[in-house]
Order: sequence, then C-alpha cells, then structure tokens
Amino acid sequence: IVEDHGLAGGMIEAVRSGLEGVECPIYGLSVDEMPRSGKPDELLEFEGINAAAIKDLILSISELEE
Repeated sequence: IVEDHGLAGGMIEAVRSGLEGVECPIYGLSVDEMPRSGKPDELLEFEGINAAAIKDLILSISELEE
C-alpha cells in the first residue's frame, strides 16, 4: 500500500486493522517526514513514496521470499 498520507489514520492502518488475525504480510509506504512545499515529483522522492521507492520495496520483498 502506498499513500501520500501519514501512517496514523491512513489506508495502511485501515487495512492492517481490517485484516487483524489474518496471516498475510502487509507492506506499506507512507509520509513520514515534516510537510514541506515543492514540486510533486520532488515531494514523492523526499517522502520515499516515488516509483523508485516502490520498486525498492518490491525487490526487497521478493528477496525475502526466495
């Protein structure tokens, strides 16, 4: 799950809550830094929720499953 929102009260938290008791991994990227102004691409990179961050997360998950 990737969201441009903080972890608390966001989709990641909602999915984890909804799947409580179900054994399945849930991976997520969310906004962790102090908000700031900038161009959309710059902000996605700054927050670690851009395409490169998503790719890195997917690759690290696939390495865990090998």
